[in-house]
Parts: sequence; C-alpha cells; structure tokens
Amino acid sequence: MYVVDKKNCGGWRLAGWEAKVHTHHYAIYGETYSRFIFGLRIQRVILNAVSKSFLPIAGMVLRLSSPFF
Repeated sequence: MYVVDKKNCGGWRLAGWEAKVHTHHYAIYGETYSRFIFGLRIQRVILNAVSKSFLPIAGMVLRLSSPFF
C-alpha cells in the first residue's frame, strides 16, 4: 500500500485517485478480457507554482528593462 509522504512531496499535492476495471468481450473468440486502470490526480501547490514559474520571468523582465529606466 502506498502512503503519501506529506512532509516531502516536492511541491505536489495528491488531489485524489481512481481505480476501475474495463472489460471487453471478443465475440469472435468467445472470450472476455479486462484491464485495470489506476489514476492519481496531483496538483501543484500554488505558492511553489508561482515561485518557480512567474518569479524568474518577472526577474528577467525587470533586469532586461532596467537599462531603459
């Protein structure tokens, strides 16, 4: 069983999970096969997303535009 380590998750948050089984019947063979699908929904923590995405861009724009002021 997987247990989320909430202290060290690298800026991501587990938003939910889903497990399901899809079955498909092959009439030509007279057999049914199934597949198991497991999905995790993860979200980026907003503070980390802003600090890693927008702050570097804003810093570069300010630095590049500073000679014009």
